[in-house]
Amino acid sequence: MIRSNDPRGPIIIQGPGAIGRLLAARLDRAGHAVQLLGRHGSRSEIDPGPRKRSVLLHENGRRTHKASLLHRLPGESLPRSGSLLIVTTKAFDVREAIREGLRSVTPTAPILILSNGLGHDETLAELTEIRPTLLGTIACGAWATGDLAVEDGEVHCVGDGPVVIGPSPAGDPIDASRVADLLRSAGFDAHSTADGRRAQWLKAALNCGLNPVATLLGSPNGEIPGSNYFSWAVEAARETALVGRATGLDLPESGWRSRLEELCSATAPNRCSMLQDLDAGRQLEIDHLNEWVARRANRLQVPAPRNRRLASAFAGDSRTLVRQFREALRQDGVSPVPSIEGTEPVHRTAEAEIGS
Repeated sequence: MIRSNDPRGPIIIQGPGAIGRLLAARLDRAGHAVQLLGRHGSRSEIDPGPRKRSVLLHENGRRTHKASLLHRLPGESLPRSGSLLIVTTKAFDVREAIREGLRSVTPTAPILILSNGLGHDETLAELTEIRPTLLGTIACGAWATGDLAVEDGEVHCVGDGPVVIGPSPAGDPIDASRVADLLRSAGFDAHSTADGRRAQWLKAALNCGLNPVATLLGSPNGEIPGSNYFSWAVEAARETALVGRATGLDLPESGWRSRLEELCSATAPNRCSMLQDLDAGRQLEIDHLNEWVARRANRLQVPAPRNRRLASAFAGDSRTLVRQFREALRQDGVSPVPSIEGTEPVHRTAEAEIGS
């Protein structure tokens, strides 16, 4: 098992949002050395330079650990001593996160991408020197408070699910079970697989189906299977799998309706991350989900009309287009359809895995 408290150096977690903090706090509790690296573009107006931050971990509604973690921002240099880089940023930040994270780890340290979206294996191949690389998925629901650039923070775990990790074709061979063992030592339900790229595509197919439809409707996951638009989610998920199959992956052609129904049932009260981002005025991950699938489908000459239509629904000013869509539903007598509320406080984030 990879150990972070040996001379090889700490684990570097790039992207200290909810999932990044959950990983850091649990690893710290298990006795591993952990450092947090802020997202590109973060600002520290009060406390420049690397800083110690307290992160309170809450599980099952009660506080279970207080982690004291070194937190730094892009451009704040520390020795290149990290033994493992874990990237948990939003999909559109992964490229910059890898660039920044590479300055913090040893030349042979593995990189694990746990971010949503597709195409990360290609980004790894483009940006990284010869080193082990992994792709994975994480099915934990969490939300966080506090901007670690200027203050201490918290992370609240509201649901645990599996973490699946496998090697990426972009890097040197690595036994993914070593990293899975590390996460299991911190209390995660972590498993290794032979192909991390396949794991990310399976997750992305569900994301491509559920997230844009739930966001357009403004509804929690549990309401989607009973809506008139659930077929859109099923079509988009199946198209994504077919595009993945055209790239050579062994993905199922059928069964996506039942998979989405199971997901929506298991995460019924959750509002998906894309819907939360829209309501908070944050950038959406659509370019690395439906739009990415539509572009790759065009290159491979595989039909993907539903992904293309869903991607176009968020082109340009997403909030205006979604508002127009919901207004059209109201005129058609489909109710209730929530209005898009005002921006949430920027210090609170909510992240989760498929169906979050």
